[in-house]
Amino acid sequence: MDVANWLRSLKLQQYIDAFRDNAIDGDVLRDLTDQDLRHLGVSALGHRKKLLDAIRILRTPRDEDRPALAPRRVDSERRQVTVIFVDMVGFTALSRELDPEELHELVDAFFERVDPIIVNHGGYLNKHIGDCVMGVFGAPIAYGNDALRAVHAALEIRDTVSELAEFHGRRLQVHAGVAGGQVIASTTGSASHHEYTVTGESVNLASRLAAAALPDDILISDAVMRTTRGKIDCLDAGFLTVKGFAEPVRAWQLLRCTTEVSAKAGPLVGRQAELQIFTAAAAGCRSSGRGQAFFVRGEAGIGKTRLVEEFQRVAQDHGFDCHTTLVLDFGSGAGRDAIGALARSLLNISLADTASARCSALELAHAKGLVDQDEVVFLNDLLDLPQPPELRVLVNAMDNQTLRAGRITAVTGLVQRISLDRPVLIVVEDIHWADEMTLAHLAAIAAASARCMTIVAMTSRGEGDPLGSTWREQVAEVPLVTLDLGPLPLEDARALASGLLATSGSFVERCVERAAGNPLFLEQLLAETQQRVGTVEVPGSVQSLMQARLDRLDSDNKTALQTASVLGQRFELGALRHLLEDSSYTPNHLFEHRLLRAHGEAVLFSHVLLRDAAYETLLRSRRHDLHLAAAEWFAANEDPVSRAEHLDRAEDPRAAAAYLSAAQMLVGSYRYETALPLADRGLEIVVAGGQRYELAHSRAQILERLGRIREAVAAYDLALASATDDRARCRVQIDRAGARRTIDDMDGAFTDLEQAEGIASQLGLVAELARIHFLRGNLYFPSGNTEACSREHERALELAKKAGSVELEAMAMGGLADVQFVRARMVSAYKLFDRCVRLAQEHGFFGIVAANRPMAATAQYYSGDTSAALETALLAINEAGKVGHKRGESLAHNAAVLCYRELQQYSKAFDHLGAGLPLVKSLGARRLLAVGLYNRASLLRLTGDMDGALDQVDEALAIARETGMAFAGPRILGELALITDDPEVRASSLAEAQGLLAKGAAVLNQLEFRKSAIEACIKGGNWEAVERHANLLEDYTRSEPLAWAERIIARARERLAERRSEPTLQPPDDGS
Repeated sequence: MDVANWLRSLKLQQYIDAFRDNAIDGDVLRDLTDQDLRHLGVSALGHRKKLLDAIRILRTPRDEDRPALAPRRVDSERRQVTVIFVDMVGFTALSRELDPEELHELVDAFFERVDPIIVNHGGYLNKHIGDCVMGVFGAPIAYGNDALRAVHAALEIRDTVSELAEFHGRRLQVHAGVAGGQVIASTTGSASHHEYTVTGESVNLASRLAAAALPDDILISDAVMRTTRGKIDCLDAGFLTVKGFAEPVRAWQLLRCTTEVSAKAGPLVGRQAELQIFTAAAAGCRSSGRGQAFFVRGEAGIGKTRLVEEFQRVAQDHGFDCHTTLVLDFGSGAGRDAIGALARSLLNISLADTASARCSALELAHAKGLVDQDEVVFLNDLLDLPQPPELRVLVNAMDNQTLRAGRITAVTGLVQRISLDRPVLIVVEDIHWADEMTLAHLAAIAAASARCMTIVAMTSRGEGDPLGSTWREQVAEVPLVTLDLGPLPLEDARALASGLLATSGSFVERCVERAAGNPLFLEQLLAETQQRVGTVEVPGSVQSLMQARLDRLDSDNKTALQTASVLGQRFELGALRHLLEDSSYTPNHLFEHRLLRAHGEAVLFSHVLLRDAAYETLLRSRRHDLHLAAAEWFAANEDPVSRAEHLDRAEDPRAAAAYLSAAQMLVGSYRYETALPLADRGLEIVVAGGQRYELAHSRAQILERLGRIREAVAAYDLALASATDDRARCRVQIDRAGARRTIDDMDGAFTDLEQAEGIASQLGLVAELARIHFLRGNLYFPSGNTEACSREHERALELAKKAGSVELEAMAMGGLADVQFVRARMVSAYKLFDRCVRLAQEHGFFGIVAANRPMAATAQYYSGDTSAALETALLAINEAGKVGHKRGESLAHNAAVLCYRELQQYSKAFDHLGAGLPLVKSLGARRLLAVGLYNRASLLRLTGDMDGALDQVDEALAIARETGMAFAGPRILGELALITDDPEVRASSLAEAQGLLAKGAAVLNQLEFRKSAIEACIKGGNWEAVERHANLLEDYTRSEPLAWAERIIARARERLAERRSEPTLQPPDDGS
């Protein structure tokens, strides 16, 4: 075992000298302990754990005790073949009529004619069964056009056998069946007898078709017809009922082969038109300082990569810096995603660079002004760098949307700043595999190119449109050039052929024609001729073509290519060496034959179809072993996502747990979009009950963090059904209650907490009980039930201290501040909110800060200190925005609206209203939406738009009636009374609101309604009601007077005094 390479595969090559100096070989390595590693100088705990985990994998089982995962010769493999069965018509009757010697002579003559035809067409003469001949095309050697060879052979056999027609005065005829598909090709048998053969459905089908064929007829399967379409003439034989097949099988009667006709082709090689467009764009980008985007589409193998390579050459000639990345569908692993790879490229970071080197590169970029300080936290994430303590607490408080937006802003800003000095070309290949997050990054970069010297070029397969209308709307200001690549023109194809092969002639010309304009087909065909010159027929499908290329390789390189296919389209050489158990293997031969190519520091299959073809040749048992070995390697290299995927592909029972672990790792990194499909897949395959619960609960929490609250509630339902014990059920019900509160399902939340409390009390779960009482207090808060709210939060604080949880203590303190708020004791409430925020800040609980500082601002406002309240609200907006606390941010915007309204700065109030309402809508919090619409109605009234105000207040009132009038109904009705000119509407609105207040309503209704009622009654001339509402407001705030209320009361009484000094009072126009 090569210990140095093993250390490199773990990215711990700094210890190579120490291991070498201490004579640590493969045998000694397996016995190393933690103390041994300390003596070797491995002081970092993380490095020792990583080494010990990898050593544990080496110990069980030892190399000599386990079967080789990649033997040098593969005897059994899956292959795409075409099988032919031919036998004589009426052989049973002949066997009765002829003398045994004559029959033997006839059969020999038949075989002498048939066997050479099969062999000469490149088939393998598999066996004789009585008078039947079975031939296989595509195994053990494939030529790529094996189906066409088989039908040619069948037709020649039919014609040749006619020469035996007068044998003993009898007319001999044959019938044949030809079928294609995947089989297992292997040497089978016993110690005394074994043979190479194929087994599979296509073997049985070929035999059944031969039996069903009429004399001198050849029946071929539908698969063979499709493969050879255009090169044969045949008749539809309909659907046949075939023994051993559940459904009728479609068959075709083969008549003859036809002459090949070259296909018409479109542009590919040369691409002068496309290059002219790009060249003009590159020149224009430099002169104008504005970039654009290119979208190159086309089928697999049509030449997209070759075109964007030419784009890069042109761009470099124009002084561009070029950065290329690739989107992969499987096996990319941590640290090798498209956007992360782009960030590394922009910062000149190598994939093999250590964390220290990556950190230095980021620091250098920051020193050069390429990275803002606020963006460092997000680039640390993309570069897989540990967050320093001062940033870690900030990241921990961020929600998914904030992290997502931050990453996008960081990468986009980096591109923009780099392009200030030198134009940039960014190439992203295969975006048809891109996830939504990658496309969001590309949209932002493309949109930014309108303002900087950046060109973005993307490639995609032709099926569908990965960009979509929404993506295109985001980049509407940027020129987006779509290039749809068609087939290769004949002259361009010939030029490509002459560049690939230093010979010419009829064979090369036929390859050009047969490739039908697909450069990948042509390249592979011509490469094949270097190994086997003179092949007349050309491949009819990529699968058979690639199989033929594999068969031209020596055993070692064929095994290597097949093994590499397990790792995906792109892989690390260290991973392949691990699977091959050969630390010295180098794929130079595969590079030379253009089967693999270097892609930075990784290795890439020349085309994904080649990877797929190689993978298809592996037996399921071999795939299983290789995927397990790959999972081991990824585990040792700290890539839990790829480990889980490979365990899944191996159908290993550990896969579900691996998906759970990988999902939780991503959740810890705030990558919720990536974590969700892992949890989903884990749930699809999980068997164990405990794992099902963990996956279901994790999935629900991910959905909640993504803001998909209603889906999260449904997911919590599944988690609850999967819970294996009461503790688990308790935790799910607490979480579900929190989610239900967000969508205003108060009854459901109360029920969840009641059931969870019973379990928590029985099991003595103190922390859970603290959370239950805290959440229940929050549920009581909007209803104005001050006694219940106070009782719950006091109990939550008591339990939080008992549990020793500062986080729960800070939450409970915020709850007690809510109690004072509900009691309209705003000065006391502010003091408690301030203590809560300070405690939470001190211990890094920024989510609690974001939830409570907006309430502190609101308490300050009603205390009468508008300027201080505005300052607090603006600070709260910034804090909540940084950590993505949407509810807190929306409440902070609402506080700012109140302050600016009071200061009569209505334009700024509208700005904050416009920023807050989308947040409320995204939360699905309809009660808060009603408040936002109420605020908009108030501002519209104050700015003179009475019709608009009436529309908004009507909508707010409709939502309030839907969600419960106790939360905001009275203040909305008060605003309606102010807006309307109808005395009856005013009177009924005021009366309804007073009835609601008598039943109990949220505190701000008491304050805001009395203010509106005073103004509405002044407007209606009901001075008795003005006095009554002023007195009620004074009584309500008597226990802790509010400067805000005192100003309103004073103004009301001033107006009353003025009115009373007048000679006569006019009767009111309403009875409020």
